[in-house]
Amino acid sequence: AMALKSERWKQSLQECDDDQEGSSVAPQPLEIAYVRPNGEELKELVYEDCGEDQEPPRLLVSLDSVTALKELCEHEHARHDKVVAILSECRSAYYKELRWLREQLHLAYQTDEEAMVRKANWNPEDFEVYWFEPPRYVDRDTKEFLATCIRETNRRLIDENGRLKHETARQALMESSRAKTVLRQLLKSCGPGEIVRELR
Repeated sequence: AMALKSERWKQSLQECDDDQEGSSVAPQPLEIAYVRPNGEELKELVYEDCGEDQEPPRLLVSLDSVTALKELCEHEHARHDKVVAILSECRSAYYKELRWLREQLHLAYQTDEEAMVRKANWNPEDFEVYWFEPPRYVDRDTKEFLATCIRETNRRLIDENGRLKHETARQALMESSRAKTVLRQLLKSCGPGEIVRELR
């Protein structure tokens, strides 16, 4: 089923109707005769478009075919307009992002005094912002794939964060005076042999 409808297509058709207003473009009946492959001769009443060139050769097509072709053209026309609008929005957001990054690069070369003056005049627009958001411009399957990648990355970061916290706590314990106290308590309760077996 054709889901997309193009407003620009409707406007183009309206302009054509306005240009042809007053001319005889209504379909007119025409009786034709033809012979089938089995030799049978048939006559049929069809309708011709008087606004088209009447010179032969001419093609006879069914109304259903013309209607289906019209719906397909409308759908593709709307699809084209949608893609153009998305690309225009994507391009605009991307250039805004580049301009903001260029400004930040310029600010990085300011002197300390200039930086302090700017810091005193900060406003919400000076903080990090985003215009270009790739997930907004991809199809549903790609968006789901990106979400899966993000979840996996977050899981790895959480695991790495936990490992670093444990390592930091162990390092802090070894560097503090409490390490000797903990070792004495372990030796009293377990003994050297049992501690070595647990460490293995």
